[in-house]
Amino acid sequence: SSAASDVYKRQGKVKLRYYLDIFSNPETLSEIEKKVKKSLKGLKVACYYGCLFVKPPKIVNFVDDPEDPQSMDNIIRALGAEPVQWPYKTECCGASLGVTLEDHCTKLCNDILGFARDSGADCIVAACPLCQANLDMRQVTVEKKYGVSYRMPIPFFTQLIGLALGLDPKTLGFPKLFVDPVGMLKKVGVA
Repeated sequence: SSAASDVYKRQGKVKLRYYLDIFSNPETLSEIEKKVKKSLKGLKVACYYGCLFVKPPKIVNFVDDPEDPQSMDNIIRALGAEPVQWPYKTECCGASLGVTLEDHCTKLCNDILGFARDSGADCIVAACPLCQANLDMRQVTVEKKYGVSYRMPIPFFTQLIGLALGLDPKTLGFPKLFVDPVGMLKKVGVA
């Protein structure tokens, strides 16, 4: 046997799981609902899964609908917020193209932000750190290029979990978001 085949041979029985899968399983959701101290009622959320989280299903092994995933939506409901219906849940934000094809990436972000706004969302909640950073940081560029104003906060879904569990927004990193989340935080009574 070659050294390469020894390296690539699977020897363990560890099952890898996405953090979104862990938070969205029924037992964890039930525990989260029991521990909510500050309901996010009134907050309308566009759940953004991005293009790599649930696709291609045969490779990622994430148990959710690849075209209309619901796992993050279920978490958002458990927190008291309302997930909006929108068609861009799993569209590509272009983060991997941000350096080489910046104009294309900017257009993809504009499409996502526009559909979220038009769906009535107060924020877009991301499950992918790269998508979260791209949509948050690129808004100034999008707004200048397309002559629009979104000012749409893009928190990570765990930040909303922390808010609902009563953690301080500063501790959760809300002040570090590029788009000021104060309006969103005021809507749920934590700013």
